[in-house]
Amino acid sequence: MPTLISPLAGKPVPRSLLVDLPRLVTAYYTGVPDPAVPAQRVAFGTSGHRGSSFDLSFNEWHVLAITQAICEYRQSQHITGPLFMGLDTHALSQPACASALEVLAAHGVDVMLSTNDEYTPTPAVSHAILGHNRGRNSGLADGIVVTPSHNPPDNGGFKYNPPNGGPAGADITAGIERNANRCLETALTGVRRMPYQQALRAKTTHRHDFLGAYVADLGNVIDYLFNHRLSWAADAAVGKTVVSTGLIDRVAARLRRRLYEVPVGFKWFSAGLLEGSLGFGGEESAGASFLRRDGTAWTTDKDGLVAAMLAAEITARCGRDPARLYAELVRSLGEPVADRVEAQATAAQKARLAALAPAAISACELAGEAITAVLDHAPGNGAAIGGIKVITKSGWFAARPSGTEDIYKIYAESFSGSDHLQRILKEAQAIVDCAIAAP
Repeated sequence: MPTLISPLAGKPVPRSLLVDLPRLVTAYYTGVPDPAVPAQRVAFGTSGHRGSSFDLSFNEWHVLAITQAICEYRQSQHITGPLFMGLDTHALSQPACASALEVLAAHGVDVMLSTNDEYTPTPAVSHAILGHNRGRNSGLADGIVVTPSHNPPDNGGFKYNPPNGGPAGADITAGIERNANRCLETALTGVRRMPYQQALRAKTTHRHDFLGAYVADLGNVIDYLFNHRLSWAADAAVGKTVVSTGLIDRVAARLRRRLYEVPVGFKWFSAGLLEGSLGFGGEESAGASFLRRDGTAWTTDKDGLVAAMLAAEITARCGRDPARLYAELVRSLGEPVADRVEAQATAAQKARLAALAPAAISACELAGEAITAVLDHAPGNGAAIGGIKVITKSGWFAARPSGTEDIYKIYAESFSGSDHLQRILKEAQAIVDCAIAAP
C-alpha cells in the first residue's frame, strides 16, 4: 500500500501538536510505574532505556532504579573513577539528570557535570571517558548520557557508557535492566539518594568542560582544516543542531575563523527549540521545525560533527567533494540501495528473535539468490548481533528486536537495484516471522 501523506507534511508544526511541557514534567515526578505491566518496566534498547512520562514508561522511578543498578554494576566491576554525565535538550532530560545525581552522590560517585550546564553531545561524553582512561589500568571512568536520541519530544532516555566510551552492550545492560526492575518491584526499597541541592554541593560533584576538551582535541583528527585559512559554513536548519551548535561555535572561535550560517538568518531556529515554541530539540539531532510526510515530528539521526568535518577535510585536500569520490567507487563496485522496515512482534517473539540461532533459518534462497551465510555474531569481533543476518551474493538483511517498542526492525541492502531491495524486505519479514513463530 502507498504511504499516506498527511496534509500537514512539510508545514510548520501547529501549536496544537506541541507537547505540554509542564504536564510532561509533572508526570515525570508524580507517575508510579506498575512493574507487572511490561511496557512500564525498564527495557534497554540500544544501550539505553527510553519512554514517555505520559504512559509511565520513563519517569523518576525508572531513573532512580537504573542509576542504583549502575552504581551496583560499577561496584561489582571495581569502576572507581569519575562518571561523566551529559544531557540533551529534551524536556525530561534535566529532571532525569537531577534524579540520577541524587543517587550517584549518595553512593559517593565522583560525577562530572558540564560547565555552565551546557548541553552535551554524546561524542563529547565518550571523548571525556576515553581521555581520562588513556594509559590507565585502574580508577577508570564511565558515563551516562541522558537522551532518547532522535525519539519524539515527549520521550526521555537514559544511556550508560562503560569505560570503553561506547554504548554498553547487552552483556552489561541485561544485568542493569534486571536489577533496575528489581528496584521497581520493591517500590525503590534499597535505592540510596540524597536531596538534589545537597547532591549539587557534595564534594563528589564536579564540573567538566566537555565541549572545550572535545574541541581542543579535534586538531589531532582534522589537521588540514585546522592549519589553513579557510572559511567555514554551517547549515543551521539541519547540520547546526541545538546541542552541537555550541560545539561548532567553539571550533570557529578556537581557530579564529568566521562562521557562515546557511540559510542566513536562521538563528531563531535554535532559540525556539530551546524554549519549546518550535517543538523539540534532540541531543544528537536537529529539531522539529517542519512535519514529516505522515505528519509527525522530523529529526535527523546522529549529529556527525566529526564526520562532516572529515568530509570537508577530504574536499579541501583532494579538491573533490566526497560525493564525486563515492561516484567513482560506485562505478567500479556497483551502487548499493538500502532501506529499513518495521514489523509487529510480541515480547515473546522479540525474545525469540534476540536469541535466534542460524539453524532456525530454514530458507535456502532470498530474492532469487542462494543464501550464502546466516550470522548471529559479528565476524569482526564475535559480538552477538542480538538478532540474525542473512546474506546472498548481491544483498543481505538483518533483523533485530526493538528494546522499547512491540516491533522488530529489518535492515536490508541490495547491489541489484530498488526492485531487488523491496523483494529482499518482503521475503525477509516472511523468513523472520516463520523463525520466531510460537513453537
